[in-house]
Amino acid sequence: MNERTRKQAMDLLRRAAKRLEATDEEVLFPGWSPQPECQDERHIGIQAAARGVLADGLSADEGTRVSTRFLGFLVHYVADMMEL
Repeated sequence: MNERTRKQAMDLLRRAAKRLEATDEEVLFPGWSPQPECQDERHIGIQAAARGVLADGLSADEGTRVSTRFLGFLVHYVADMMEL
């Protein structure tokens, strides 16, 4: 991803976040099946991105690297859940 595209994506995400932060509604996120047949690339990517955001057990300077593709899966998933 080039710098211009990255900045555009960051701007769009920040604008969306600002709108979401102005409300206090709830979104239902359904449970996930642990079955291997439900583990497609998108499912795996969403889980990896969510784990990366949490970075449980890691120090602040350690962090977790997550691909932008997986972050895209996570953002798309959140938008889909808001539609329900």
